[in-house]
Amino acid sequence: MAWNSATIGATELALTAADKPMLLGANIMRDIDAAYWVIAGTYTPGSDDTDSDGPTKFAWDDAQAGRTYASTNNDPHYLVWKYTPSAAVAAATGLFDSVVILNHNLYTIGADITVEMSDSTDFATRKETLVAKYTVSSNRRQVHLDLNTDKRYGCSNTDPIYFRIKVEGQSAVAKIGEVLLCRRRQLKHQPRVGYDKLNLRSRVETFEASDGSRTVYVHHKGRQHIDMLLDPHEDAYIADIETFYEDDTDMGTEPFLWLPEPTTDPQNAPFMRLDPPELSGPTPGYVQREFRFTAVELGPTFNAQEY
Repeated sequence: MAWNSATIGATELALTAADKPMLLGANIMRDIDAAYWVIAGTYTPGSDDTDSDGPTKFAWDDAQAGRTYASTNNDPHYLVWKYTPSAAVAAATGLFDSVVILNHNLYTIGADITVEMSDSTDFATRKETLVAKYTVSSNRRQVHLDLNTDKRYGCSNTDPIYFRIKVEGQSAVAKIGEVLLCRRRQLKHQPRVGYDKLNLRSRVETFEASDGSRTVYVHHKGRQHIDMLLDPHEDAYIADIETFYEDDTDMGTEPFLWLPEPTTDPQNAPFMRLDPPELSGPTPGYVQREFRFTAVELGPTFNAQEY
């Protein structure tokens, strides 16, 4: 038995339902063994159908810019991968409770997708459906916070776990920029008043000729920035923020997703890095802490994944 699960606590689920903000980090995809596009649906390296111009490494490189895809358009097609937990990870609980797919063309090609995991390469032993089959309704980020009815998954030992995304009904080759299996940190309160949920910025270079005419070169547009203060006063939520920084983002060096409205609009989940990669938590009151977060969204698509 390679994996285990538990239901997320009622208090945490109530905060999600109330649309309190959420941080998603601790992406275990960074530590997978290998991944392949296959036709049969089994983890079989010798049956790799990955196109050389769309390597599967793109699915877990923390960049989301490059897209992985197969060399043929087969219906169905599977992106499969193997994850072997370390001894330290195997002793932990609650490794992931969300599945996210970024920078994809699944809506454009009219695809249905299913996300599954199993103890065996052929998905015949202890197969678990994390995300039931559904038709992708937009090219926005696909953010799934309710895995098989509010489950959080961990490892029972160091035996490998196999995952796959099944793509079917598509009119063309499926392309995926990033896959994340994350662990949520559910906040209890909104950021302190003054937080700007929009805070979008574009970057251009302007050349002005001697006659005053201008040529504008657009580098990017609609990039989201966050600059906020979180001020929890309960030990559990203080510990969550500290763990998010120290472990989930490896001291601010790994990206995460910020969900300001996880129930109303879960697809509004910019992929970000702390900038600068630091965290401080002074104590303005007897038990209250003030954590400042500043972060910038990672490219290349920015608000193209928002609308």
